[in-house]
Amino acid sequence: MRIMDDGQRFVIDSQPWLIGKIFAVVFLFLAIVMPAIVIAEVIVPSREATIDCDRARGTCTIGLEHEPRTIAIDAIDVAEVVRRSARRNESGSQIAVLRLRGGETVELSEGGYHDSVTNGYRSAVDGLNQFLGEKARPSFAVRYVASDTDWSQLIPGAVFGPLGAWLFIWLWVSRRVELDRSARTIRLVVTRKFRSGSDRTFAYHDIRELRAVGWRWLSIVMVTQDGPQVLAVVPRTTTYQQHARRIVSTLRSELGVPLDVSDETRRYWALE
Repeated sequence: MRIMDDGQRFVIDSQPWLIGKIFAVVFLFLAIVMPAIVIAEVIVPSREATIDCDRARGTCTIGLEHEPRTIAIDAIDVAEVVRRSARRNESGSQIAVLRLRGGETVELSEGGYHDSVTNGYRSAVDGLNQFLGEKARPSFAVRYVASDTDWSQLIPGAVFGPLGAWLFIWLWVSRRVELDRSARTIRLVVTRKFRSGSDRTFAYHDIRELRAVGWRWLSIVMVTQDGPQVLAVVPRTTTYQQHARRIVSTLRSELGVPLDVSDETRRYWALE
């Protein structure tokens, strides 16, 4: 906020805070990306995995598509579905694993969050364990969906991204107030991001009163025949508190109208 006074004109120039602009850009990015991810998860086919064991060759080929791994059948101890603890920004999930006799654990899937997917994991590992236990069985093969989406994490982001973008873009407002002492007018120019602004001039006699409302943020409003018009929104810091007192004092002196302000706000902002 800048305040200028050359004796002829008293000007208040207010711009959105940089942090507000940053939040607006971040949430606008999320508003585009998060719904796109949700849609992509619905449209793009889930990843699949295979288990293909053959006693004649003595190996099992396992793993996600395009990432196969060959393991000797005699090296496999057991296959099972285990619960993977929740991670940062991710819920707890189920995952299919292969335990090898040497102590190594090989993942047979990605995290699963819904029964429609994890039931496939269980069917695959049960079939593999049966094959391992039946020495006379020549082969075993299965293909199953091996990836899932944590909708509980994606949906809030897809909802709150657009809401946050709307809020911070709605707050992205610039105001310029020009009080012309000789013309006895106040020009109020309001610029809004992605929305139409306004440029209006009010004569002194059209202004009925001033209002100062708020605690942490003080809204300075002039009431005209056309309704209330916000002139400035001021955060409570030492510097801006001085700006608020100067704005209110100057406008009251020039306009000669009453100031509507509660006793608590008057004391909190040290207004005269």
